[in-house]
Amino acid sequence: MKSTIIVISFLIISLCNSKLGNTQCTVTAYASHESVCAGDTAYLSAQYSCDSSIMYIGFNSGELGPDVEAATGVMFTNPCDTGVSPAGPHCWFGSAASFPRYLSTNAMNISTNGTISFLMRYATDENSVDCEDPEGPTEGVHLQYALPPYTTWQDIQYWTPNWSYSGPLYSWNFYFVSIPAAAAGTSTKLRWYQDLSTGNNWDHWGIDELRINNTAATSVVWSNGVSGFGTQSVYPTQDTSFIVTVTDTAAGITVSDTVFIDIMNDATEIFASDCDSYLAPDSSIIHATGTYQYNFPVAGSCDSIVVVHFTLDAPDIGIISDSSTLTAVDSNCTYQWVSCPGFVIIPGATNQSFTPTTSGQYACILTHNGCVDNTLCYNAYPAGILENTFGSNISVYPNPTQGDIVVDFDETIDVMNIAVRELSGKLISEQTYYNTKHLELNIDAEPGIYFMTIQSPQGNALLKIARE
Repeated sequence: MKSTIIVISFLIISLCNSKLGNTQCTVTAYASHESVCAGDTAYLSAQYSCDSSIMYIGFNSGELGPDVEAATGVMFTNPCDTGVSPAGPHCWFGSAASFPRYLSTNAMNISTNGTISFLMRYATDENSVDCEDPEGPTEGVHLQYALPPYTTWQDIQYWTPNWSYSGPLYSWNFYFVSIPAAAAGTSTKLRWYQDLSTGNNWDHWGIDELRINNTAATSVVWSNGVSGFGTQSVYPTQDTSFIVTVTDTAAGITVSDTVFIDIMNDATEIFASDCDSYLAPDSSIIHATGTYQYNFPVAGSCDSIVVVHFTLDAPDIGIISDSSTLTAVDSNCTYQWVSCPGFVIIPGATNQSFTPTTSGQYACILTHNGCVDNTLCYNAYPAGILENTFGSNISVYPNPTQGDIVVDFDETIDVMNIAVRELSGKLISEQTYYNTKHLELNIDAEPGIYFMTIQSPQGNALLKIARE
């Protein structure tokens, strides 16, 4: 796949806040590549600062300056063929740099709400003696701090190289690190330190735009929804602008910046929908709603990219049941309720919910955007008398009830057992009655649907009671 690297251009936006006089804050958005093939990786980062910073070093004069010291032999231009720092001159540790390689600040008064920001990159193997990549896991750069007497240095962060010398470490990227509580002090030193290397002709790196800030930004939000200063990977398939916005309540300022990534081969986009599936450009079958990307290699050029946005239009065949009423889950359909097992159409039963007048099994035929499917069959039991084998009628009232219920028979029943159960079958109450045709009961339970069974030598009955 072709991957083009272009020197990064960027815009700095500064806003003044009238409450803080001349205080200015800036944010700069960076992209590792301004131009990429569709679907390739670009790394985004941002740098934020206010003019109240404790220290700022840009190396633009081609020298270290009074606030830092470094190993001898550092360079201030990048000898590599590509990857020139977006900020211009920078501090480069190539083959002439003495070992161990380091860049150390003078003692500073810093606090725990401070931040350290800088641009850094590891070299890549570009056939130049000063551009050999750090590839071993121990050949990277440590960010460290020390307190007086500066005999012990502690790691704040370490950037581990990889054998493929790929990823954001190997192009200029911005890093934003909070100062840990243990590093706070009136005379703290910071350093970037490489203690292990294959040799001076190997494992080179550079640093630029070093800034120690007094306070951390309150919020950092990118237009693609990612938060924070950390480097993020993006894979655009169309020309895309990425905007970073920083709100700093300490400074009372909001600033933003935009970086634009040009796509050399805009992807072909297909929007498709179907009741069941879709035949993808690579002849695979798509069964679920989603966005799918397909790459087709083109010799000597960017891949041909096809992006398929597929929507499965099949209706949701889920059913919600309270045992007396069935409700289709999908609210964006037309409905036809049927009785099972023969799927006999029930005239007029065309609403999302259906309450049958007799016990049985029922299903719903759903139609959505021309796609037709049916639910499974579900039992439904209307409230009232579901079964009665007594030789006389039974009356049950009120039903629904708030707890008290009356059961009347046309004749006296010698002995009967009455049990009340939940839909799950859990027994709520059970009692035996003698020589009666009129019963007053109380269902002492939570609102819901309950079944009452009446068993007697004279007959049996099954009642469905709705407790409000």
